[in-house]
Amino acid sequence: MKRLLSICLLTLTGCGTSTPDVPVGPGPVRILPMVTRVTGTNFDPEDRIGLTITTATGTYAENRELRYDGSSFSSSDLLWYNDLTQPCELCACYPYDPSGMPELFTIPSDQSGGLSQADLLAARRSSVLPGIAPVEMLFDHLMSKVRLKIENRSEGKVSEVTISGSIPTARIDWQAKSAAVEPETAPVSLIPFRVDDDTFEAVVMPQRAAFTIGISTDDGKSRSYELEPAELLGGKLYTVTVTVTRIDVSCTLSGEIKDWVPGGTLQERAERPDPPTVDYEGVSYRTVTLPDGSCWLAENLRYNPGPEPDLETGASGVRYPDDGLSDAASVAKYGLLYDCATAGGVCPPGWSLPGLQDYEGLLKGLPEGFLIPTPALWQPATDGYKRFTDRSYFWSSIPDGEGFKMIAVRLSMPLPEFAIETKNSKICAPVRCVKRE
Repeated sequence: MKRLLSICLLTLTGCGTSTPDVPVGPGPVRILPMVTRVTGTNFDPEDRIGLTITTATGTYAENRELRYDGSSFSSSDLLWYNDLTQPCELCACYPYDPSGMPELFTIPSDQSGGLSQADLLAARRSSVLPGIAPVEMLFDHLMSKVRLKIENRSEGKVSEVTISGSIPTARIDWQAKSAAVEPETAPVSLIPFRVDDDTFEAVVMPQRAAFTIGISTDDGKSRSYELEPAELLGGKLYTVTVTVTRIDVSCTLSGEIKDWVPGGTLQERAERPDPPTVDYEGVSYRTVTLPDGSCWLAENLRYNPGPEPDLETGASGVRYPDDGLSDAASVAKYGLLYDCATAGGVCPPGWSLPGLQDYEGLLKGLPEGFLIPTPALWQPATDGYKRFTDRSYFWSSIPDGEGFKMIAVRLSMPLPEFAIETKNSKICAPVRCVKRE
């Protein structure tokens, strides 16, 4: 990755430089990136991001340059502050630009040398505490990607490909991690990157456009085809199948429209509306679609895979939500508590525990009443329940050794505070499931 990435906290203040004038805490700030990008599945050594760290008292670091060492981003002169109880919010943009995160971004029209100069990613994470472990950050692609798969039935070899009709400039909203094309900008013709003899790829701005595909062959013939108007969304990969014959060219937009970062299909979400309820083991659960398009159970799971008496002892890996909450009404309201091993296999068919991308989707907004406080977690260390009044907990599918991490949401703040926490795998906690098919 060769140009612009920046991480912010709390507020987005642009990219400049600042040196923290505060005693430092547990060592250097390290960022563990999670991303699928245009040129591969990992960042390259010496790739750079810009990082901004903001706490409740102000900006601690602004657009500080961090370099990738093959496993994480860091800088020898950016160290954590010494108040280990003070949370912060991180915001990041790629590629790094010393002048700051741009309000306007223009994709280069000639991408034949590679896609890195057109790639633009952003990441944000809140409620981060200083520590020695690297901070996991999910970087989202703000751009769209078009892949041309060419079936050449002509007598000449394909010598040139163009994609016309794309507006190249957009206004970037870093807080929302989105790009909106500037309507007064003239469309351009893009030269895509040649992946192999039959595959070409280009990064384009998210937009509604009617692209024209141009194909030239080395026998001197040129052909073009105008696609039907289509809405291209940020972070999505669109495949166009191109058939070249002796006298003509035809194109079809693949029915399979996949996330650039894997996680479902746009076509499925558009053509198969999520059901308002799902029936599972004799219980009907309400569902809800969140702002990021994911469909969740709107209630904690209450499926018991073992005999009823096991809920008192946890012999089947499942317990009541708390002492004194063993009646049917309480179970219906709060669900049951599952240990980590059991939680991984109790969701309805076609549903699963939420992953990191689902967690990031929660940060984009929650419907009112979607989460309720968890009355208690079962703690094996004390052989009893630990009670809460302002937090909602549930298991995720984010790996943590031989188990999973837990998603925690503090509900008593003006805005919910989210965190991914490491817990003992024997702890029993609620389960929320996300639709996968």
